[in-house]
Amino acid sequence: MDPVSAGSGVLAFVVLALKSAKVIHAVLSAVKDGPQSLKHLVSDIASLQGILEDLSSLQHESINVGDARALEMAASRCADDVAHIEAKLQRLSIQRTDKHVGKLWKRLVTAISERDLIQMQGLVRGHFTMLQAQLGLSQSRQLSQVLVNLKQLQEQVAARGNCPNSATVNAQPTCQAMEASSTSDPPGLPTIDLELEQRLSRLIQHIGKEESMVESENAQQIIDDVEAVLQAAERNEFKPEENQTSPES
Repeated sequence: MDPVSAGSGVLAFVVLALKSAKVIHAVLSAVKDGPQSLKHLVSDIASLQGILEDLSSLQHESINVGDARALEMAASRCADDVAHIEAKLQRLSIQRTDKHVGKLWKRLVTAISERDLIQMQGLVRGHFTMLQAQLGLSQSRQLSQVLVNLKQLQEQVAARGNCPNSATVNAQPTCQAMEASSTSDPPGLPTIDLELEQRLSRLIQHIGKEESMVESENAQQIIDDVEAVLQAAERNEFKPEENQTSPES
């Protein structure tokens, strides 16, 4: 299975689960006179809805096939379970605009007991934890690969920029000329704006760190920086500027 097909399977189940989660949250939020277990379930459904929204906006084609299969399985089970809960609640026809607020809990317990609510809460929490773990693992592997690629790029740039110690006498003036030209910034050299330079600097700081040393709060910043660098490359911002000197007429 190719990454695009695997990602499409993940997205399909995520969309189904998210649709059911929104309905469940809307229905249960309308019940203001329920017990504490109901309030906890509403909160957990909101958390599940949040992780599903994160998954729906993920670039699934960039996930490796193994992670995509695990995410698809987790999303499929989640979609089945929340669809079952949604079906139970829809039979009650409870709406947010229902004026009989004080009677909603009485209507709810005719089909769902408080024990059922506690079981639903455990089920929802389980799916949230599983999806969060799978998403975190996938992002961690993606980030690790990005850092490896950046390290390789840094090594290639460093190798091209250094002159070998065994260079001949004829090559030494060339190195000196390169060093002299680096201070003059002629039109042929690539130009990088300040923001892009700062992003590159942050990424280089992470090169060489072990995967476990990259803090989770830095993950989104690193991903954003990488996306900006890739977009700049696609716009050819790293290409040398063309010589704009017009010939004398």
